[in-house]
Amino acid sequence: MKKIIKVALLTLCLVMSCFNSVDRVRAISGSTSMWASASSVTVGDTVSVTVYVSAEGPAIAQLQLYYNSGYLQYSGSSSSDYNPGNGYMVIDTYPNSSASITVTFRTIGVGTTTVSASVLGFIDYDDGYNITGYSSSLSTSITINQTGGGGGGGGGGYTPVTPTKSRDASLSSITVSGFDIEPGFSSDVYNYKIYVPRGTESISISADKSSSTASVSSIDGSLVPGWNEININVTAEDTDYTSTYTLNVYVDEEPTVFYTLNDQQLGVVKNLDKVEVYPEHEARDLEIEGNKITVFKWKAYDVIYLEDSEQNRDFYLYSEHDNTVIGKYRPVEIVGRKFVQPDVLYENFPDLEELFEPAKVRISDDIEMDGWQYKDPQLYDFKLIYLGDENGEMKLYTIDLTEQTLQRYVVPEVEEVIDYKPYIFFSAAVAGAVTLLLAFIAIGRKKTN
Repeated sequence: MKKIIKVALLTLCLVMSCFNSVDRVRAISGSTSMWASASSVTVGDTVSVTVYVSAEGPAIAQLQLYYNSGYLQYSGSSSSDYNPGNGYMVIDTYPNSSASITVTFRTIGVGTTTVSASVLGFIDYDDGYNITGYSSSLSTSITINQTGGGGGGGGGGYTPVTPTKSRDASLSSITVSGFDIEPGFSSDVYNYKIYVPRGTESISISADKSSSTASVSSIDGSLVPGWNEININVTAEDTDYTSTYTLNVYVDEEPTVFYTLNDQQLGVVKNLDKVEVYPEHEARDLEIEGNKITVFKWKAYDVIYLEDSEQNRDFYLYSEHDNTVIGKYRPVEIVGRKFVQPDVLYENFPDLEELFEPAKVRISDDIEMDGWQYKDPQLYDFKLIYLGDENGEMKLYTIDLTEQTLQRYVVPEVEEVIDYKPYIFFSAAVAGAVTLLLAFIAIGRKKTN
C-alpha cells in the first residue's frame, strides 16, 4: 500500500507540474548517480548495482532500470519499491534528502554489458516542484569473464562454478552496403526500415554478433518491387535463446495510376513515407481504377503527389469531381495571407495587354512567380499577380513591393466610343440622292402632263 501511495503521489505531482509549469519557477537542484559493486566479475558471481538520488530536501524520484538478460539474471532488491517485471523503481528520500536502491544480479553470460537507468521524474516531496540539475540518464558497465577476473561482490569471495553457455543472441551491428537503416542500429531494436531506388534487385547485408559463440543465419538480400521482409536469425551458444532482427526493405514501385497534363503523363507515387507533406494538409485515401491514391486537402484544394517520365516528383492540384489534374500545386504566403499559385496562361488575359506586359515578379527572396508589370515606368513597384484564395477562387491582385500591400485588381470596363461622322455623311448622301430622285420624277410627270 505504501508503494502505491508513493507512485500515486509522484504521478499526481508530475501531472500538476505540467499544468503549472509557468508558475512553478522555483529552482531546486538535485543529483543522481549509479555504480556497480564490481566492474569485473566471473560467470556465476553475484554483482549489485546501486541507484542513488539526492536533493536539497525530501524528494521522490521515479526511474526505470534496463539490463541485458543474456548477461544478468535478477536476484533481488534492497527495496520493495523496485518492480523487476518492468524495471520501474520509486526512490523516496523522506525524511532525509538522499536515498538509494540496490538491485542484485547473478552473472550468466560472458562479455561486457551495461546496466542503465532513465529518470522519469524527480520532484520535491512537499510542494511538487520539479528538481533540476541532475543527470537523467545513468549507466555502469560490468565485464563478465569465463574464468578468473575478480570477486563478485557477493560477500563471501569467489566460489568456482561450472561455466554456463552464453545466452547472448544479440547483434552488435547491421550494415547495408550503400543504404541507411532507420532507425540507427541498436542491439535491442529488432525492426528496421530501408528505402532503395526503383530497379534495385538485391542489397548486401552484413550482421555482426555480440557473442563469438553465437551463430547468425544466412541472409538473402534479393528484392522485388514494393515491401520486402528480410529476417536475420541469431542463435546463442545456449540454443534455447534466439532472436530475430527484421529489415523491412521498400523498393520504389512504378506508378499504376496516371493523369495527363499539358500532353505530359504523370504517375501517382505509391509510397509517401519519405515525402515532406505541407503543414495543415489532411490526408485521405481514394480508390481509383482499383488502386489506392492519397489525396491531401487544404481549404478548397485537393492535392496529389505525382512523378513525370523522368521521375521528377511534385504535388499537383487535383479535381475529384472529374478525376483530373489541373496544374502544379504551389502554396505561397504573401503579406501574411495564404494562397495557391496557379499556372499563368497569358493568352487568357488579353484585356491586360494595353496597360501591362508579362514579367517575373519577385515577392521575396524565396518567392518568384509569373505575373505582369505596368508599361508605365513610374509604376515599376506595382506588379500584377494571379492567385487562388482559400475558397478556391482565382483572382488578379496588385502588389506594392515597396509597401508590401496586396489588393484585388479588377479589369476596368472600357466604354466603347462610336464615331458618328461616317454615319452622318452617309445619311446625308442618301437623303440627297432620294431628294434628287424625287425631283426627276416630278419633272418627268410635269412634262407628260
